Amino acid sequence: MTGGYLAIAGDSIGQGLSRELFVKALLRRFGEIPEVIREPGKKPEFADKGLGGFSVSHTGELYLILFSPDPVGVDMEIPRQIRAKMIADRFFCPGEKEILEHSGYDRRCFFDIWTKKEALTKLSGEGLSGLSGADGTKAATTDLSGAVSALCGREVSAHAAPAGDVLIEIL
Repeated sequence: MTGGYLAIAGDSIGQGLSRELFVKALLRRFGEIPEVIREPGKKPEFADKGLGGFSVSHTGELYLILFSPDPVGVDMEIPRQIRAKMIADRFFCPGEKEILEHSGYDRRCFFDIWTKKEALTKLSGEGLSGLSGADGTKAATTDLSGAVSALCGREVSAHAAPAGDVLIEIL
């Protein structure tokens, strides 16, 4: 990914705001609202392939929208207490399980791996069904955690796939 553009929005917002924020980000990025299509079994995309790709993620009251000249995937999570071992046993590859076990099942480590995996599956268009096969230890992603956390004022784990430069803007 080269020249990715990430829009961040957040405050006490409801679920219905996702579409409104997406429209706002489209207008800011393109000056208009391009047509978005979704073929059965595939992720949403621009009808005009020349506009590149996009990916959307939200956690709690935070929303991320990533635009890129190329296909892209982004995921973000607010680290919280979860059953890391149980989830890892189901979805993580051997290398990821080893890293998580070595961390003592630290929640930050878990969400670092999870957001890499989910960004990769969003890039491929597989969605959650591809989590078991996505190996975050072997694929290059861009770690957005520090930048997004600093902008939001709270701990956030976030990754974009593939790796590349990202310009971040708050909506």
